[in-house]
Amino acid sequence: MQIVFSAEKVVRVLLWIVAFLTIANTLGQISHHFLGHSRLFGLVYLFNLNREWSIPSFYASFAVLFSVLLLTLIARVHHSRGEVDFKYWYGLAIVFLLLAIDEYTDIHARIFAPVRSQLKAIGMVSYAWLLVYVPLLLAMLLIYRRFLTRLPKSTAKLFILAGAVYLVGAIGFNFIGDQYTYYERRGAVSYAVIYTFEELCEMLGIIMFIYALLKYMEGYIGQLALVFLDREK
Repeated sequence: MQIVFSAEKVVRVLLWIVAFLTIANTLGQISHHFLGHSRLFGLVYLFNLNREWSIPSFYASFAVLFSVLLLTLIARVHHSRGEVDFKYWYGLAIVFLLLAIDEYTDIHARIFAPVRSQLKAIGMVSYAWLLVYVPLLLAMLLIYRRFLTRLPKSTAKLFILAGAVYLVGAIGFNFIGDQYTYYERRGAVSYAVIYTFEELCEMLGIIMFIYALLKYMEGYIGQLALVFLDREK
């Protein structure tokens, strides 16, 4: 017996999960801001897209870890075939592993808290993420520019599109959200709308990346499958 993970089926399941989490978060925020019920037996917090140790953060970590699995499998195949690009695939796996840890624990917020504090003192808190992530992003693009040109065009386009969608949330909406942090308006309804779009873009970007990896595997390695072997009694 085997279960085949086709790109289309996997993406369909992940999209349904993201839709459910987004709706649950939205209903929780409606309950909190308009109905005066901010807890609902803990469900508002449990499905809040902007909270750590919540169901959405668990899903986000799982999705990124699934990307790590796919990247590692691709890297191993390239390595076994003696192809030089395996180093780039392993590099991506490490980056996404760190991203998965951060998705669930929100480590970056703690690490850069002193930086944000100093920037807030001089009225520049909104630039905290830009000062950290933009140089890292540019360095990564510089390192991976030739790797992208060696990928199939369809895969490279999907990688770029997935990265763009993810960064709209991780940097774009995050930048806007920092304005609310600086002016102490995190309790506003509009802030809930902003972080919802931020997390939605990040989740959709990861789904697009997973789709790109699975389609690449289908063309280069074969479909991902989970095989159950029958043991002889």
